[in-house]
Amino acid sequence: MQQNQYSQLIKKDIVQANLAKTSQESWNILLKGKYLTLSARPYKNSEKKILKIQGLIPANVNQCANYFFNNNESIKNNYKQCEAFDLLEEIDQDTKVTVFKLKQMKDGVRRESLNLRHKQNICNNEVLIIKAHLDEHQKLKGYFLNDPKTAIPCQLIAVFAENFLQCYEKDVETILKQQ
Repeated sequence: MQQNQYSQLIKKDIVQANLAKTSQESWNILLKGKYLTLSARPYKNSEKKILKIQGLIPANVNQCANYFFNNNESIKNNYKQCEAFDLLEEIDQDTKVTVFKLKQMKDGVRRESLNLRHKQNICNNEVLIIKAHLDEHQKLKGYFLNDPKTAIPCQLIAVFAENFLQCYEKDVETILKQQ
């Protein structure tokens, strides 16, 4: 994929993230942790859900952003369903191509996702990290990429959401220990 196509994907996802952030639609709180809250709402009038995790972390915003963007080991170590999280290509200091592989779920399916990740400073105390789905990449060798669009069964959503929140809560604890 060419740099121009990456730029287009990033711009599109930044617009989508800002629309979700400023949307007046109500978010249903799924889980509350010590630092963060995980919420969901319907995605584009479909059965799919869009998730939002937010909270106040008592740490420097750049330290948090760099940790969440650059610390691939934390994703593998803190997310118990993660089998692998690999960096395929670093486009620049703010843009990377990664592969995220989940362990086999209770439904017997392994899920994998090829993503373009981008970090952008919005203002002094706000950083946006987006993850755009990619269908292919020239360095994708030795991977069997399952269709990431496969719906996660409803009965697994609660488990998935709880694991997701726990992962981020562990990350916050790690960030706070580094201060």
